[in-house]
This record gives sequence, structure tokens and C-alpha cells, in this order.
Amino acid sequence: PPPHDPMTHDPDVWLDGFHWACGSGRTRAIRGSRITIMEQTKRICAAGHYTLHGSAIRLGAPSRSVSEQFPFGTAPPTAARPRVTTRVEVREQDCLEVAQELAEVGLSPVVLNMASPHSPGGGWESGAGAQEENLFRRTDYCLHLPRGYYPIWHQVVHTSNVSIFRSSEATGYAYLPEVCPMSFIALAAESHPPLVETHEGLRLTEPSVAILKEGIRTLFAAAQSKRHNALVLSALGCGAFCNPPDHVAEVFLDVLQSADFRGVFDRVVFAIFDDHNARRAHNPRGNFQPFRSLLHGLAIAPGAPADEEADGGPAPGAAHGGQDAAPAPAREAADTDHSPPIPPGPTPSIFRTDFSHSEPLPSSSTDMDCT
Repeated sequence: PPPHDPMTHDPDVWLDGFHWACGSGRTRAIRGSRITIMEQTKRICAAGHYTLHGSAIRLGAPSRSVSEQFPFGTAPPTAARPRVTTRVEVREQDCLEVAQELAEVGLSPVVLNMASPHSPGGGWESGAGAQEENLFRRTDYCLHLPRGYYPIWHQVVHTSNVSIFRSSEATGYAYLPEVCPMSFIALAAESHPPLVETHEGLRLTEPSVAILKEGIRTLFAAAQSKRHNALVLSALGCGAFCNPPDHVAEVFLDVLQSADFRGVFDRVVFAIFDDHNARRAHNPRGNFQPFRSLLHGLAIAPGAPADEEADGGPAPGAAHGGQDAAPAPAREAADTDHSPPIPPGPTPSIFRTDFSHSEPLPSSSTDMDCT
């Protein structure tokens, strides 16, 4: 028989093994399946190619990828393109699939990497299941996010021309027939912030709101400075980091409506799965529904509300209502959107990705979302 090509991959065989590991509840086996993918991804990154149907497919040249730090407080660029109506969606869909669909209809998307503050890729080398680890297993991101930038408190890191070459975990990390270049922005959420219980549920304190808002503003400023017109976001910090999703969604909306960013982006898509970290004390409705109910279908027209401050407006009420937020934008039915449509997402799979890091990575099977 011909020698085995280490650059080939059978997603069905891998998925069968992963399915067995999930069914058995064995953490070591689950992590081991992901470590196999990590090791294969590292070999592909070192070789610069992989093999699909007997043909070698090359990754993008590493020299084309550039990472840049943006400290909190970075101002958005003053010279900007004409403002547009920003259309917001919340989807139960894989973030890289959303980003690829946006690119296919001619937009320039950037994906939020909900990053570990301590090291590039978080726990991807130990088989952890968070969003950042998933991104690293499916791309050559590991080549381009400099370890010297860490820890990344109070800054974001934009990385361009990362090569996506694998499909989702739900489809067995299959090789893609074509490499898709994509940009990412790494932002670490505050872990286990102090919360205040109110009649509206758990709320962030004012200092935590200020940190979160500044992180999101810097994320948007970096995206604008790099000329992205579409954002792929998620429920930042709302998994294992225990930020309350209703309040986090309000802060995202507040920044989207602010004078600096109102009408800057064509599309904003929140890609959110409810996993094993959903429906806990900090997110009893999960993460998808709070974001969906507040944000999905919004059309944010250009031009700041008359009562908004020049610095972007007040933060939504910390530890109480959000009554100071800017007026709600209009909601439009999907058929009024004349932009190229984004296809609907696939039915959620049992192989969902955990969209938060644990600090430290847990040793029990609860850090793996297989059910």
C-alpha cells in the first residue's frame, strides 16, 4: 500500500472517534481527539500545505499576515467612508462560516477572537474547547499572533490574512477545497467580574461596564482603521467568564449606536451557540436568546441621536436599568434588506464549541461541550 500522507485527513473517521469520546464522557479522550487535530494543524502550518483528494493545497504566505496592537482608548480614524445603515443579526451559527459567507458577498469581515489574556490560542495545545482554541485548530493563526504581545490586558490585537483551511468541529475539521484568508481581532473579556443583583437580573458594576465598553470601542476602532465593513462578534465573556449576557448585549448596542460608530459597518453578525456554560446563574436564559431579543433585525441608521454626547454617549446603566442608552434603532424584516443575503445557518450540532475560556482550564468533562 502507498505510504500514509500525514497531510491527509479523514473527517468521518475523526468524527466517529470524537462522537465515541463524547458519548463516553471521557475528558482525556475528548481532549485527545482535539489534540490530534492540533498536531496535524501544526504540521500543516510548518509545511505550508495540506493534501485533499490527492492534490496539495498551499496556505497563504506567512509574510502576508500582519499583527498590530491597539491599546484601549485608541481613537477611530478621522477620515472615513460615508456612513451606512448597519444591519445587525444574531445567528446560531459557526463564526468562521458566517465570516466566509460575508466575504463571499463582497464584504470585508473581521472576526472577534474571544481570547485568553495570557497566551495565544489559550488551551489549544491541551485540547480545550473554547472559541479561540477552535479558531487555532482550523487556521494558521498560531503562526501570526505574537507571544510577545501577551498578556493582552487593555488592548486588542488585529491580525490580517490568517488562512482558514478547515471546517467546523461539527463536520470533523474537514479540509476546505480552497484556503480562505481572514482577519481577526483578539480581545480578552474580564473574568468573573463582580455582579449586582437587580430586579432586571444580574448586572455588571460601573467599573466593569467601563472596561467592557472600552474594549468594544477599541475593537471597533481597530476594525474601522483596517477598513473592515463587517463584524463577526459573539457573547463576549458570557460563558465560563460569567459576564451577564443581557448587560453585555446592551453595551454592544450602546457602542454600535454611539456617535463614533453609528453607521460605520454594513453588517454586524453575532454568532452565538448555547453550550454547557449556558443557563447558569449568570445567564439563566442562555446567551443566544438575550442577544437575539435585543439585537437581531436592527437597522441602525447613520447619524447620532440628538441627545447623544460627542464622546459616544453614556454607558448603559450599570447595576440598574440601561435607561441612559441611546434610543433603540429601527427593526426591519429580513426581506427589506437589499444587500446580498447571508444564507441561514445550519441546524445546531451536538458538537458545539465552548465560546469561553476557563481559568484555569477545568479537569472535569464539563469543559467539553458534546451533549
